[in-house]
Amino acid sequence: MTDWNKWLKKRELCADNILYVYRRDRKTIIHREDGEEFELFAPVYTLLALFPEDAFLNINKGIAVNKARIVDISSEGVYTISDGQTFQGRKRNLSAHRQLRKQMGINALPDAQPQAAPMSFLEKCTLLDDMPLAYCIIELVFDANGHGVDFVFRYCNKEMAHIED
Repeated sequence: MTDWNKWLKKRELCADNILYVYRRDRKTIIHREDGEEFELFAPVYTLLALFPEDAFLNINKGIAVNKARIVDISSEGVYTISDGQTFQGRKRNLSAHRQLRKQMGINALPDAQPQAAPMSFLEKCTLLDDMPLAYCIIELVFDANGHGVDFVFRYCNKEMAHIED
């Protein structure tokens, strides 16, 4: 008989660094926060019994997620974990998902999509790379007296580069 506490300790697995536990191909998979996965033949409930009772949430048959790592719970019961992985919770418990979302202060607006990071200036310009019209951004350089002395092309799309050849 396997000593699961010893097995977990040897692999440096604890409730703090496990994102989720799920079943795949008749094996239990433990997914650690660094991306490493561990496969074993123990049932999910056997592993969960080794951790504090409130650390994991059993959201569907064979799927348990670390409560502290839940980023979002949609109104359809889809759980998003901090690494971006999503899991469908039980459909019959949608009201329970809503209550949990409220308790955890997650997703005040229903189904709000995570905001993309703002684009840098050059990333915005690359949207115009293949535009059929010539486009450029020029920086004017002035001397101490405020007279224009030079200009620098900061961005040119492909059509502008073709014109300037």
